[in-house]
Amino acid sequence: MSDPITKIPKPRIDSYSDKRKLFLVPIYIVPKENAEEGEKILTDYWNEVAEQINSFQQKLGKILNIFHEGISTAEQKELEMLTQINEKGASYIKTLINDGANLIPTENKELIEETIDWQRCLSVGLVNPKVYEEIMSKFQNAITARYTFISKQIEENLKIENPSILLINEEHKVQFSNDIQVFYVSPPSVDKFKQWREKYIQDMRAKFSTGNNDSNNTEKQTKTNT
Repeated sequence: MSDPITKIPKPRIDSYSDKRKLFLVPIYIVPKENAEEGEKILTDYWNEVAEQINSFQQKLGKILNIFHEGISTAEQKELEMLTQINEKGASYIKTLINDGANLIPTENKELIEETIDWQRCLSVGLVNPKVYEEIMSKFQNAITARYTFISKQIEENLKIENPSILLINEEHKVQFSNDIQVFYVSPPSVDKFKQWREKYIQDMRAKFSTGNNDSNNTEKQTKTNT
């Protein structure tokens, strides 16, 4: 089951006493260029995430385990990777760790690398349909294996007395057992960020299209003068 955390009507502590509890926080990324507004919205997002989760920890129990997309070991270097994977959320995650939460190895490194490599193969612009279908099939199989592994890690490490948090992309395909109560964290700034992201994409497409048209016009003019 999955409930938006903003819609939970002040649950009593014993409301989910027979369930394992998991907070699911989507990770959002902003581009590196011309994204000042998006950066600000994400800062607000993580402040709201922290506020909501801190409030519900008082009712549902303290978070003891952290599952994070891209983290494959519990070594110190993984903490440093958090800043690269989830720059805006890293500070809050480190706060949870300082408060006693454990960073749980969530992914299999080989499966991450396999998924990335197949994705790179698809991005080169394949010509032969048979080759494309073969690589796409392997890519999808790698994704399935990756999320199956994440599900297994959660299943093995999430205990009824240990509320936990999962930080992962919004398009994830992780499956949860029926005895896990998932609280989907969706603060007000989520809609604002998605609106900004859609406009950003449209603006970049328009800019790219204008650039191509200018280039084509210049090329035509050069040929005419020649």
